[in-house]
Amino acid sequence: EISACLVGSEMCIRDRYSTGPVAPSDRIGYSNVELIMRSCNKDGLILKPSKPMTSIDATFLRRAFNLVGPSGEVLTTYTEISNVRWYHIMSVDLTSPYVISPSDLDLSDEFSYVAYKHSFTNSTTVSPFTKTEPIKLPISGKADFGLYHVVPVFENGWAILGELNKWVPISTQRISAFWESTSVVGVSIKGSPNEVVSFTFLNPKSQLVMVNVVISSSGTAVVVPNSQ
Repeated sequence: EISACLVGSEMCIRDRYSTGPVAPSDRIGYSNVELIMRSCNKDGLILKPSKPMTSIDATFLRRAFNLVGPSGEVLTTYTEISNVRWYHIMSVDLTSPYVISPSDLDLSDEFSYVAYKHSFTNSTTVSPFTKTEPIKLPISGKADFGLYHVVPVFENGWAILGELNKWVPISTQRISAFWESTSVVGVSIKGSPNEVVSFTFLNPKSQLVMVNVVISSSGTAVVVPNSQ
């Protein structure tokens, strides 16, 4: 049952990262509500990236010319807000390990970056993402697929990780705007009135800071982490 649930998760992620129209189609009374709600806000609005997830170029170089590339599926996309991008990476059915480095993504020179693997247990470890510290994708099938996120670090040392309980933690369906000061960052969000939203940040000391907010009757809220 656990394996089936995880394979179902992999299908959910593919759907959400396709950016296309999707809907649950389980038999009445058999829907996994927790799994479904990882994809959307309280009203059912799907949270998605800015473009569909697609295979990296090295995939086709391996298949066409037998050059270095993943022995399975490695797909990427991003969410863009105010010309700043958060990246998402998925690995499935890898028969050998593969390494993703900054050169595989169109990263901005304006920022440094960190990366983390999406976790079912909400146990998140964030690491630097550099040429010498790439993301190492292990051998995997469909049930033990990998979902990773690459996050920009602002000049003040803060990073916005977003909703870790959603498949797409950073989306324009949730975030209206963000800003930074010399000591902290803030995010303006939107959603269903009275919806509880959990937002996670990384502070300059590399510590995770979670903030829970309630969406107002106007459908908006502001999230600012404690800078101490």
